Amino acid sequence: AALAGLVDRARVLELGPGPLLATGVHLIGAGARSYTAIDRFALFREDENTRAAYRALVERLPADARRRCDGLVRPAGALFDDRIRTVEVSAEEAGRRFPPASFDLIVSYNVLEHVDDLGATLRALSRLLAPQGAMVHRVDVSTHAPAWVGGQVMDQLTFPDWLWRAMYSRRAYPNRVRPGEYRRLAGEAGLRVGEIKALR
Repeated sequence: AALAGLVDRARVLELGPGPLLATGVHLIGAGARSYTAIDRFALFREDENTRAAYRALVERLPADARRRCDGLVRPAGALFDDRIRTVEVSAEEAGRRFPPASFDLIVSYNVLEHVDDLGATLRALSRLLAPQGAMVHRVDVSTHAPAWVGGQVMDQLTFPDWLWRAMYSRRAYPNRVRPGEYRRLAGEAGLRVGEIKALR
């Protein structure tokens, strides 16, 4: 719903989608011109079972979306036609590799809370965003604390930074940046924050 009105003919960038690109298929079906997925790790699946799953996904879309996805999933060779691409790169490296204003819409789902340098990431994304473009990010700032510390809401804020980094530097635990800090860092990156909405 947050993307309504932003997708038509958009060049979309998604950060850290994981191994499956169903969001890309849905966005192409909704009218996006292109979809680029970036991830620091080579997670993208391209086996024949995955190809069949994407075909089945397209078949379940409404008729107009199916029409837009015609030819998107290739029968052999590369998984998708040139409307969907994947690049193994960090957001900061993408900011250097792609030309400025390359994307009209930038999205992520539970990714920004895991980046090491949020300011650098937002500056890179700001460079990649077209002048009239938009970004939509879902950020999970709730507790990620494991059961052995009780799993209470916001437990991750009770640890000193040095201890937190020592415990979780090699695991996908959050950077502990608070919502107000997101707003400040976005402003410093030249971005205007439209709305921060708490999700239940």
